[in-house]
Amino acid sequence: MCGEEFDPRRAVRSQWRKLAESYTEFRKSPNRYNELIEVPAMRGLLGDVAGLDVLDAGCGTGAQTRYCARNGANVVGVDISHRLLVEARKLAAEEGFDIDYVEGDIEDLGMFRSERFDAVVSSVVLAFHLEKVFTEFNRVLRPGARLHLSDLHPMFHCGRGEVRDGRQSLVVSGYFDRTVRSVASPFGKVQGGEDVIFYWQHHPLHDYFDALAASGFVVERYLEPQPSRDDGSVKAERANSYPVFFLIKARKERGV
Repeated sequence: MCGEEFDPRRAVRSQWRKLAESYTEFRKSPNRYNELIEVPAMRGLLGDVAGLDVLDAGCGTGAQTRYCARNGANVVGVDISHRLLVEARKLAAEEGFDIDYVEGDIEDLGMFRSERFDAVVSSVVLAFHLEKVFTEFNRVLRPGARLHLSDLHPMFHCGRGEVRDGRQSLVVSGYFDRTVRSVASPFGKVQGGEDVIFYWQHHPLHDYFDALAASGFVVERYLEPQPSRDDGSVKAERANSYPVFFLIKARKERGV
């Protein structure tokens, strides 16, 4: 940040431009928390999407868009990373799907008219301005439509894993500190071996609920999922001891 005023939107664009390649490879790797916990939990939360107009907000390489298309939805994906959208289009074409992918920022979904979608799905993409993002989700949803949201659990964000008394444990500190935080190369080293700093703003869990309420949503379900299977891995052992992700299903009650 080097003494300059920190611009979250500029940081997000910059970091994803540099991290796209390592993230693409990360999504192909086995034994990730995502596939073990978040992906099956989100698909259970989504339920039947056949015939629905669905927006995948922060679609990345398009895993959720392809799932929704495979199950009969009319789906659009939006992401801030041009490189990730290239990969998403390639993978969709390989499966025979003609999915509309749009480059854009989920804080400003002006490319979509109001009340355009029956559902929004957003998997582990939130970084900074919760209420601004939720207000945009609310605007593009039809009355009574649902938002399906997941993110890393804020306890996991600010915890340090340890083994205590033979059990995987999480030591948590700074939970209520909403500062901008950073980690180097979260998806592995980028090409050339340089470290890329990934920034996000930490939010206690109740910030999500407050922002959803202020944006016109009513929460219908809240989940802290455990692993979908016990594969004997350390990741599964950890995730059966403390939360890694949380998921929320919320209904648009009113426009804002």
